[in-house]
Amino acid sequence: MGWPAERKLAYFDWAAKVVEGVRGVHPELEAVFDGLIAKHIELS
Repeated sequence: MGWPAERKLAYFDWAAKVVEGVRGVHPELEAVFDGLIAKHIELS
């Protein structure tokens, strides 16, 4: 059983706000997240 698409989108939006608030703390992890967001946008 997985999350509905609407909940997944809301989670991505929330996570992006969290990451923006801590930018500069862990550049490598931020790059991974940025890649995931880019892929998410590409598939949307």
